[in-house]
Amino acid sequence: LTTVLKYDPPPPDDMLGGGPEYDIYLEELGSDGFGSTWWDEPFITTPNQKFATYIIVDNDFFGIRTPGLNGLRVTIAHELHHAIQVGSYGVWTSVPNWDFQFYEITSTWIEDVVYPSVGDYLFEVPKYFTRFRDAQERSYSLSFYPRKGSPDPFFPGYERIVWAQYLSARFGPDIIRQIWERMKTKSYLRAASDLLLEKGTSLESEFATFSTWNYYTADRANTTLYYPKGNLYPRFAPNTTAIFAGMTATISSGAYPLSTQILEFRTPTDTVVAVVANVSTGSAQTSALYVPQSMRVTLSSSNLDKAYQNLMDGKTVSLDVENGHLWRIKYIGAVSDAITTTNVHPSPNPFLFTRSSELIVPFAGVAGKEVTVSIYSTSLDLLFSNMYTGSASFGREEVVVPAQDFRSQVSSGVHFLVMKYDGQMHWWKVAFIQ
Repeated sequence: LTTVLKYDPPPPDDMLGGGPEYDIYLEELGSDGFGSTWWDEPFITTPNQKFATYIIVDNDFFGIRTPGLNGLRVTIAHELHHAIQVGSYGVWTSVPNWDFQFYEITSTWIEDVVYPSVGDYLFEVPKYFTRFRDAQERSYSLSFYPRKGSPDPFFPGYERIVWAQYLSARFGPDIIRQIWERMKTKSYLRAASDLLLEKGTSLESEFATFSTWNYYTADRANTTLYYPKGNLYPRFAPNTTAIFAGMTATISSGAYPLSTQILEFRTPTDTVVAVVANVSTGSAQTSALYVPQSMRVTLSSSNLDKAYQNLMDGKTVSLDVENGHLWRIKYIGAVSDAITTTNVHPSPNPFLFTRSSELIVPFAGVAGKEVTVSIYSTSLDLLFSNMYTGSASFGREEVVVPAQDFRSQVSSGVHFLVMKYDGQMHWWKVAFIQ
């Protein structure tokens, strides 16, 4: 861990164990016990707390799910990584649950890095794909950690090793250590967000893409494009399923901040899968973590009055939420396992100010670029113009224009919407209704 992967070594314990070496004790921990890391008072308390530690491991690794030396190997890797975490990088006691879910995510991940042939973590992964949800089948936040005395089920983070595997596959294994380095001065989500911005992306974008990866496992796995071991993981069980009989079907549910919900619409010829990601990273660090935000997804055989996307078979789909910039959605046809939306026109059209908070202009090539969006009357009088940065979500590039930016300047009627970038100009007719 320290020589090859370059993590800082755990700090000494001032000879508390009788010598300068790191202390590991053997005890009989029973059939459920692998090992644990212990500490007492912090030796550093600012800006976060750091602790000297010692490890206790089972004395025989007999009668457990990964017995013998293999059980010992992954336990030592896991617990030593904890010793490094709390001793060299610290604990932010000022954030909910002290970010301990990330400690468990990365210590479980390190087992597979150091001993890739053992695979003890495969006992945990199915919990994330099939059981990591509340009583109403809403998947928990990536930042969920069972609070002391809470009735919530025990999901400490082992099952979310796939988040670390995703980041490692996208950016290389060093990214996990780089997040820990930044956690010396800031908590986990802030450290991860800053690092991903430095890499030219964002935590919100990567979580949205991670949500899509979670669809491509088991028999859908592509170990080149998605998880390298995704064929060993189960399918992500859908959170909700609806039957589309021919006109309209709607799923109303909720999503916790920084969570993935997979919704299924079963049609006579296909199953349309909506992969919905709530990318509210700010709320994921507060008590709002435990408050799901409402969402409604509608599949229709005709155009909808909300912002919608067209499917390749002529149907339309829409996501109805507050604060649309905090959500990402991708639609996949289960028969083909392919993205089923087509390039769409600005939506919604017509644009009703009483119902819509954003005008969405999808267009290839605008991600990360400065785009000028203007609205002209049919007599070519300029009504509104402003600059926006194009974004990308789930492989779709778009410009999002908040309605509050142009509400007072655009009257009811059919107007020209004009988008300019890189010396190009594109225009559409949009009906605005006050």
